Amino acid sequence: MVLTMAKLMVVEENESLRDELSTQLRQAGYRVETAAHTVEAIGLMDQGRHDGVVLGINLPGLDELDLLNWIRAREPFMPVLILVEGGAMDVHHAAMQRGADDCLPKPVRISELLSRLASLVSLNHLPNFDPQTPVHASLRVDPLLPRAWISGQPAELTHREWELLGFLVEQTGRVVSHDAVLAACHETALDALEGYVLRLRRKLADSGWAIRNIRGLGYMLEHAAVA
Repeated sequence: MVLTMAKLMVVEENESLRDELSTQLRQAGYRVETAAHTVEAIGLMDQGRHDGVVLGINLPGLDELDLLNWIRAREPFMPVLILVEGGAMDVHHAAMQRGADDCLPKPVRISELLSRLASLVSLNHLPNFDPQTPVHASLRVDPLLPRAWISGQPAELTHREWELLGFLVEQTGRVVSHDAVLAACHETALDALEGYVLRLRRKLADSGWAIRNIRGLGYMLEHAAVA
């Protein structure tokens, strides 16, 4: 269900695509601001909070991945969905490495865009829970919001990282198949999943927690005392 008060930023150089996206999103119940380039987007985002960003590639001004870095530094939990040309897998990989929550190819299927955004934005609006709820002594994952605490310290996670970590925590010590992890993360591409795993491994470094790649089978989250 669309949250009718959710406010989105659409950043896209192509005017006709930008207009089409903003029209369809408004008809779906979102409030929408648009920007033709990254500098304009930063100016608008400085003026007020947004609930999600749809970010196209090949933008003039700042590189779109620089804008993604800027967004993540300012709003680490805000959903960011990237639109890439069908064959631009290098951009896809780079965006996922830098914290994009989801990625769709152009030409954009509006029904798919609306479905992905509804999921991301709804998660971002769920009510808070008591962060004292135990999961593990040194690793806690909020079951409702994209938050986690590693060794007692808040961890900055994207939605996909949070979904992945939460699923692995539930399955601690058990091998989970690639297909099961893909389904838990609402992802279909194995290469994108590998990017999430890599980013999580970096965030778990020195915590005593590790995500093992069990060759030919899947992944396993395990814990060992830090020396």
